[in-house]
Amino acid sequence: MKKKILFVDQNSSLGGGQRVLLDLMKFSLEMGHNPFLMLPSEGYVTEQAKALNIPFSIFPFPNMTAGKKNFIEKFFYPFHSFRSANKIEEYAFLNEIDIIFANGPRIFLPCVIAGKRIGKPVHLQLHLLF
Repeated sequence: MKKKILFVDQNSSLGGGQRVLLDLMKFSLEMGHNPFLMLPSEGYVTEQAKALNIPFSIFPFPNMTAGKKNFIEKFFYPFHSFRSANKIEEYAFLNEIDIIFANGPRIFLPCVIAGKRIGKPVHLQLHLLF
């Protein structure tokens, strides 16, 4: 069954998680699904999406430091998460998305909020390097 999949990431530059994301979007195309993409800014990943004719949208989400977060980032995270969730929810609803694929821990909360609001499942993807 053909699905509309919304892939959401916290970063538009190329890293390990974004390599996985690009591979999954390509695979979903090959399997006949319709991938969509949301990122907080344009960059390498959106350029690759354009090359694959995958529609994308930008949502408001701040760059955060890697590793342990400072007090300011922790304090404002809920605000940014709800603001991002509103945009993700709107895009998912307008495009009749079947599932939301959240690629990375910073984006989990906004995606879960959006998924709950529109009644769509959310898959949380976390990759770790040891």
